[in-house]
Amino acid sequence: MKVVVIGTFPAATKERIVGSFPADWTVFVGTAAEAEGQLRDADVVIPEHIRVDDAFLGRAPRLAMVQTGAGYDNVDIAACTYQAGACGPAASPAPAWMCTSRSRCRRTARCGICPTYC
Repeated sequence: MKVVVIGTFPAATKERIVGSFPADWTVFVGTAAEAEGQLRDADVVIPEHIRVDDAFLGRAPRLAMVQTGAGYDNVDIAACTYQAGACGPAASPAPAWMCTSRSRCRRTARCGICPTYC
């Protein structure tokens, strides 16, 4: 599992973010420019204040989920739902706008990421 957290964080915060994920996951934390090379094989993206739209998603072909924080005005929900099959705020286990059509999900196997499917 590869998670890409995009934002500007102090070094200590980056360490805490990485430490909050399972040890066998690959977690990258960096700015949008630094994250560009990490998107191609990302399974999950957690964006902070960057636009997530069709152009962004085109650079992340393996993406299974976009996880937002408290707000999601920077995220094109329709594009994410179509591309990733799931997109939701951190505080909600099953947001109302999560994709409910398995035919749209680009995952071919049970990935364990999206509770709607897996």
